[in-house]
Amino acid sequence: MSKRVPLNTISELASGLPQVREGSGLAGPSFVVLGPRDLTEEGRVELHDEEPLHLPHSVERYKVRAGDVLVQSRGAAGALRVGLVNGELRPAINSSNLIRVRPQPGYLPEVLVAFLLSSTGQKELQRRAVGTSTRALSAEDLGTLEVPLPDLETQKRIVSLWEVVNRAYSEAVKAAEERRAFGVGFVEHLLGGTPLPTFDFGGRR
Repeated sequence: MSKRVPLNTISELASGLPQVREGSGLAGPSFVVLGPRDLTEEGRVELHDEEPLHLPHSVERYKVRAGDVLVQSRGAAGALRVGLVNGELRPAINSSNLIRVRPQPGYLPEVLVAFLLSSTGQKELQRRAVGTSTRALSAEDLGTLEVPLPDLETQKRIVSLWEVVNRAYSEAVKAAEERRAFGVGFVEHLLGGTPLPTFDFGGRR
């Protein structure tokens, strides 16, 4: 069984940027501001076509980088989203609704994401979040969360399995969405004479 250690002993935690109003006359580096909706169910960070904002140079300390883990810090009661920043993301900072966790070398960020999205991890997050209709989680409280710290070889095995599971999930969701689109299109064809939709059955239409 892996030993557990407080997250703040193996990671740097930081709250996000307080809200900046548009039209405030700020002129500086251009950043996308990330929020909870940019975190997927599979633990990835995917932009939703946010417009970059010109912000003062002082926001550089909120800038995220590849390997950072973002944790939703505010929202309605329910699961708190978690996402891993990859190297393809445009220059971005985390909003005040996200906590940035930057694991130290030797602790693979995918392992942290997998734990925080697990049933155990979610229970621990909920236990530390305060509020009723709207739940809030502070960086300080998140830092006290004890997380598993397996040896590096076990971490690599976890990452490999996590990638396989997420790939299978993504492919299943895509297939389901394609089948639904075909079904809806076929119903519309029967109702209104729209063109019959096509569907790729294993590469054959």
